Amino acid sequence: MRKIILIFLILFSILHSCILGEEETKVNIKLLGSANPAISRFLGFAGIIPKKQTELIYKNSIKLFINDENKTIYLETQLDSKTGEIYLNYTPFQPLPLGKVVFRLTADNLEGGLFEYKWSFLVEPEKDKSLTRYFKILKKNPKDEMAHLQLAKAYENKYLLEDADFEYKNVLRLNPKNLKAKKNHTRLFALQERKFITAEKIILNVAKDSALEVLGNLLMFKIKVINQSASIIKFNPKEALLIVDKEEQLGPVENIKKYPVYAYENDIISVENYARLSHFMDTHTLVAFGESDDKKGIPQKKEIQPGISAAGYIAFSLRVPRYKELKLILPLSLTSKYKLIYKLPFSRP
Repeated sequence: MRKIILIFLILFSILHSCILGEEETKVNIKLLGSANPAISRFLGFAGIIPKKQTELIYKNSIKLFINDENKTIYLETQLDSKTGEIYLNYTPFQPLPLGKVVFRLTADNLEGGLFEYKWSFLVEPEKDKSLTRYFKILKKNPKDEMAHLQLAKAYENKYLLEDADFEYKNVLRLNPKNLKAKKNHTRLFALQERKFITAEKIILNVAKDSALEVLGNLLMFKIKVINQSASIIKFNPKEALLIVDKEEQLGPVENIKKYPVYAYENDIISVENYARLSHFMDTHTLVAFGESDDKKGIPQKKEIQPGISAAGYIAFSLRVPRYKELKLILPLSLTSKYKLIYKLPFSRP
């Protein structure tokens, strides 16, 4: 009888430890869109790894796999020094595959093992009634130019701009002279708050952040440069330009952290907004592009080695936040002695 009780206690202990282990490895993930099933092929996610879990892993070892393909280079991670949590953000650079999509996060734990968390959903835009017809046509003939064009318009009607733009680009691959697709692609590209561009094996990810436009007349852009080339990239954020409504040219703010003082002293913001903006700066982490530890908030010239990525904010002070069109100009120098100059349009609908 004692043996039976002892075996029961051992099994209960093992089961209890397994349950606790499962609780510790929970990650709070929120998909940035509907997934029942997913209509958009550009469905990203935001997530939080709790403090209990971050204390057990090497924070720089976090990786993201989608259907077993490593997509870590597109994953954004940020450690909150106050709470100890790690914030995750992923926006697809390329469309997700159709059918079952499995996301898997991994990290090396301090004991030499592997932490893993995964979830899955279906990507089936053809199940949507307004899209079904075009997917049926394209299944029979993937090169049907008109079907791609109509599918793009159907996506646009659902305000799935990335999917619509992808289909307009498919039309242009089939027929570069299609004026309707070219015009719509140009228009949608300008409307997108986040832009991905690939050239010379360099990936540029630019996201417009309008959170402080009203409060501080401050327009921010989060820049991420991924160097997949064999060259060293040199990027000086101070050379960036913002053209407002084709007329006014603005250089970047010299020090993001000290911007509230500058804006108040130059009558850009009121004393009330100065207090609010200062509080925002104190409670949020805004890392300037190339920022070093000794110069908080100041954009620095950055060398990006092959296989490495760099990210951070560039900010511009707008005297009048009401605008129709913006053009962000970013020059990147390569060791091969030539420059890539990116001209990124942003417009309001």
